[in-house]
Amino acid sequence: MTEIEEVEFKLDLKQALNELSERERSLIVMRYGLNDGVPKTLDEIGRVHGITTARVRKYLAKIHAKLTHPANPMHEYLTQKEHISEVAIKDWIDEAKEWEVEEAEAKAIRARERQERELMYAKRDLLAMQDKVRRIEANLNGN
Repeated sequence: MTEIEEVEFKLDLKQALNELSERERSLIVMRYGLNDGVPKTLDEIGRVHGITTARVRKYLAKIHAKLTHPANPMHEYLTQKEHISEVAIKDWIDEAKEWEVEEAEAKAIRARERQERELMYAKRDLLAMQDKVRRIEANLNGN
């Protein structure tokens, strides 16, 4: 990308971001590290906004649809193949893998939490049954 193309791109990006809602703008800025150069994971974004990673993903898909609309200044950059470098494609593939890993990790965490709850309830039920057995034994022994 030439220097002029880069300046045009930045102007188009700024205009496109200004057309988004505050929340949408925040999601895009965080996801691609537009403010600090450090892209955030879906989990990190979700924690900041108080939403799930699945919800973040849905918002990002909605934002992408807005940005690729023909009336949007970013449409040309996001839809024409000559603007898509191999690095961008690799980044998108890596991002898709990251989504899969994050989703698998979240699923594993939820499964673990569910098992811990089940164990806690089973222990509680066991203690209640043991207490009931002691009371019945005490009644049978005349205590």
